[in-house]
Amino acid sequence: MKAKKTLAAVAAAIMTVSVASASVFAIDYSVPTYTGGVPYDPTIVRTSSSAPAPALVTPIFGEKDDDEAASRKKTITAADVKKAVKDGSAIGIPAAGAVINKAAVSELAKADAPVSFKNADGSSFSVDPASVKSAKSTDIGFRIEYDEDSIYIYPIGSGDYGFDVNVTINIDQIPEKLDVASARLYHITDSAVEDMGGVNATETGISVTISTRSYYRITGASIEDVSAGAGVNGDGVNV
Repeated sequence: MKAKKTLAAVAAAIMTVSVASASVFAIDYSVPTYTGGVPYDPTIVRTSSSAPAPALVTPIFGEKDDDEAASRKKTITAADVKKAVKDGSAIGIPAAGAVINKAAVSELAKADAPVSFKNADGSSFSVDPASVKSAKSTDIGFRIEYDEDSIYIYPIGSGDYGFDVNVTINIDQIPEKLDVASARLYHITDSAVEDMGGVNATETGISVTISTRSYYRITGASIEDVSAGAGVNGDGVNV
């Protein structure tokens, strides 16, 4: 009984010190907080000195191992491509994207039909063997976002792929106000907007073909409106 009372007294003392420390922490120091975004590329800001301290029992940045796991890109090898070709299956791409190595690109070129890939968000893409121009290791994968009348495709990496990538958006992901019949693909860079033409529509969705990065917008808007939103003039040239 005496031992229990002693432990209770110690616990009470620790709680008192912890509460007092938290109050001083909140008043006297700026507190680093995690504002969200991609786990492997967090944005850090500092709150004002009057802001309350975060819960002391919750790690501000989460578990380090989880962040590191989320940031690791998958490496697609020649064996992965061979298996996909043999099974007629799609190669999975995690949210962090993937790197397809040189040997794997060489296998793509040998395939007798387009090789399929599936993004973590359910969208998919394929590579036609006939389009492979050079075998090099490159980043591959996309972040795809939507608003009420547009689809935005943000490829991972930069520069040319060395092959054509056919990106497919499932029909249930197409924004309600996007008129597929008039929709066009725009390639948007730091200095220009390029009209890439209309989209290919099927019973299951729409698809577009790209061969280089920067970012893309699928919309029924005119190039003048897209250019204005991107900060370039009506001809698609930077102003």
